[in-house]
Amino acid sequence: MEKIYKNHMRYSRNFFKIQLQFASIISKKRNISYSQALFLYTCIYVRLFGYRDDCPPRENDIQWEELIHNLPRNRGTQLTYLYSQYLNGEAQPKPKSNLKRFGCFSYFFHKKINQYELHFGAHDPKGNLGMNRIQARLADWRNLFKDMQSQGRHNTTCKIDTWLMNIDAFRRLLPSQFVAATKPYRVGTTQTFTFWGPLVNRFGKVQTAMKNELFRKLQTENNIYIEDYFPRQALTSEVKTEIFYEYYLNKKY
Repeated sequence: MEKIYKNHMRYSRNFFKIQLQFASIISKKRNISYSQALFLYTCIYVRLFGYRDDCPPRENDIQWEELIHNLPRNRGTQLTYLYSQYLNGEAQPKPKSNLKRFGCFSYFFHKKINQYELHFGAHDPKGNLGMNRIQARLADWRNLFKDMQSQGRHNTTCKIDTWLMNIDAFRRLLPSQFVAATKPYRVGTTQTFTFWGPLVNRFGKVQTAMKNELFRKLQTENNIYIEDYFPRQALTSEVKTEIFYEYYLNKKY
């Protein structure tokens, strides 16, 4: 079974509010329906329903269609309705993830394309990316790649899609070849936390400076790529897995 993408952080009501505002503005800028903007350019679908690799978000999904059908006309009431739907979902038993996790890092293997997808999560109560936690994060990586190497797969690649590649504190934990291969992550939609992540802190509260930058860009720019409106660009990188083995398992820190 493929992994289910559904972050279990509790998000604030204000996080949903700015997504509704974003959808309203972008629907006018792009001359599309409000409901289509909600689907394509917010992470409401993913926050409410999650998704699997073999079943990505679908606008004709029965759950989504029901949600849009019941969506109140009044924008203030919409927020109350959507947030209550979100909280109701959070109260339900959480789906079990089959990501293999090592401290703050985890991975999932995509068999069809022979690729490891890497993920970061803020799981360390002592700190995650600070200077005082560098050795802890490097230990996480070493344990992860030892496990990966023990599987004996050949000619694999490793990939990350994340806005965290903008941050020195994250990049310093990675091989220089991987950082050098970084490029914009463009998929034509902004339905996941890869794009919306910079808008909230680790507790799910909206970051005011990031929110202000998002709406400044919406008001002053007319970008071809929807991803470029976000305050920290989503980035992607992919290299051969052997580069990570050499860096984390053979290098002495």
